[in-house]
Amino acid sequence: MPEFEVAYIVFGLISASVIAVMGIGLTLQAGISRFFNISYGELVTLGAFSTYTFSVTWAFPLFLAIPVTCVVVAVASVGLNWTVFRPMRNSNAWVLLIASLGVSFFLSNLFFAQWGSRVRRLDVPDFLSDSHKIGDVVITGTDMMIVAAVIIISMLLYLMLQRTGVGKAMRATADDPGLAAVTGINPEKVSFYTWLLAGALAGLGGTFFAMTGFLEPQMGTRIILLIGASVVVGGVGNPWGALAGAFVVGMSMELSVMFINPGLKLAVAFAALVIALLIRPQGILGQKGFL
Repeated sequence: MPEFEVAYIVFGLISASVIAVMGIGLTLQAGISRFFNISYGELVTLGAFSTYTFSVTWAFPLFLAIPVTCVVVAVASVGLNWTVFRPMRNSNAWVLLIASLGVSFFLSNLFFAQWGSRVRRLDVPDFLSDSHKIGDVVITGTDMMIVAAVIIISMLLYLMLQRTGVGKAMRATADDPGLAAVTGINPEKVSFYTWLLAGALAGLGGTFFAMTGFLEPQMGTRIILLIGASVVVGGVGNPWGALAGAFVVGMSMELSVMFINPGLKLAVAFAALVIALLIRPQGILGQKGFL
C-alpha cells in the first residue's frame, strides 16, 4: 500500500476517535431522552473553551484542566436538562428538537460575547506535540493519546452498561421507558446520570477537538453536523453504532482528501450519511432497542 494511503488511513482513525467521543455522548442522550439534541455541539464548544481557559488563561496543567473541564460541562449538561428539557419532557420530539435549536443559538451567541471572534489554538506540552514515526507515518503524542483514550472509554462504557445497576437501568429505559418505570427504575435518576455522562464526554470531546484543531466560539454548528452524521450513520441511540459511524465518517473524510479539495471534507461526511441511509435507513447498528 502506498505510503500516502497509509498516512490517510491513520489520520482517518484519529479523526474518527475525536468524533467517536462526542458521538457516544450524543447518542446516549438521544437514546434516553428520545430526541436529537442540537445544542450538544455547544456543550462540546464549551468543553473546548473551558480547557483553553483553564490551561492558557489560568495556567492550569493540561492534565488538570481536562478533568476540571469534564466536570464543568457535565454540570452544565445536567443544568441544561433541568432548566429547559425536563419541563418539556412530555412534549413530542419535534418540540424538543426545536427547543434544542433555540438553546444552541443562545449559547453560540453567549460564547461569541464572552470570547469574541478571534480564532485560538490550544498549546499542548512538548511530549504531546512531539512527532513520532511509526513505519512511514508521522503522528504526534496527542494523536496516540486520543486513540488510546477512545479505546479505554469504550471498554469502560461496555462494563458500565453491562455490569452496573445504572448501566442496566439505562439500557432498560432506552428499550422501553414505560416498562422500565413499572419495574421500579427511576427515570429521573437515569436521566440525571445520562446527561451527566453525556456532558462529561462532550467536555472531553471538546478538549480533543481543541488539541487537534482551531477554536472559534461559533464552531458548535459545524461540530453538531459532524457528530450528527456519524450518529445517524451508526444508528441513533446505539453507542456502538456511534463508534462505527465515527469510523465511517472519519475515514471517508480523510481518504477523500486524496481526490478532492480538503475544504469539502464536511460535505463528504454528509455524502456518507446519505449513502448509509439509502442502504440501511436505521443506521449500521440501528435496531429496536437503543442500548
